[in-house]
Amino acid sequence: MTGPPGAAGRRDGSTAEIHLSVGGLVGWLAAIICILGMIGVAMPVLAYLTGHDVARATFHLLNVRHEGSIPTLFSSSLLAMASILLFVVSAMEKRHGGRDVAYWRGLGFAFAYLAVDETAQLHETLNHFSLGGTGFLAVFDRFPWVWFYTPLAALFAIAYGRFLLRLPRRTALIFILSGALFVGGAIGVEEVGAYQVVADHISRDSLAYVLRGVSKEMLMYGGVTLFIWCLLHRIRNYGEPLHLAFGAGTAAGRVGP
Repeated sequence: MTGPPGAAGRRDGSTAEIHLSVGGLVGWLAAIICILGMIGVAMPVLAYLTGHDVARATFHLLNVRHEGSIPTLFSSSLLAMASILLFVVSAMEKRHGGRDVAYWRGLGFAFAYLAVDETAQLHETLNHFSLGGTGFLAVFDRFPWVWFYTPLAALFAIAYGRFLLRLPRRTALIFILSGALFVGGAIGVEEVGAYQVVADHISRDSLAYVLRGVSKEMLMYGGVTLFIWCLLHRIRNYGEPLHLAFGAGTAAGRVGP
């Protein structure tokens, strides 16, 4: 099945059938990511070349580095979509007698929290807790939230070790790659920015720092989109329609290639 997601319904009002194209949906998400990335890079570069303020080059609503912007809404929507799909997978696992229902649900709750965090910027509140680092250790004090979240991410990865080993190898590898992209952007690139500011004395308004922020968001978008693509394929492989209740009627959704 090709083309973007569409819907077709019956006139008797009893059943509506929703056709979801994996390639179409992921293609649209990838297109949005490319557009946001091009805006995030082009406008600061043009500002730098013309001698204008690089940090203020992008309109607030289109700035991937600012909260309360369209990119932030897109990011939280991606995370929420992943959360919903994870709960769908957990329900299908339960129907098929799978042993990893709790793991899928746990991932669903984790992504739901990340979606809320992305919108409400909960992790930013942890930056008020200074670790008191001096010298090179001041690099680690630039974004203290990283040092609260990194141990949690490590423990989460350890707890899901057996779960990954039970998954098909291809699925497990995609999960690991998507997680590496997301965590590498959220934590790894964040600390690169801290090093730029503290060790290299680069201004947070410089072109290098601004482009670092754009690359961070692009990695996170890419990781979640890859994860969504993998979840959609897993749902399709169950070979049964999705049923959603709308009032007195029922909607049957079918995931296609």
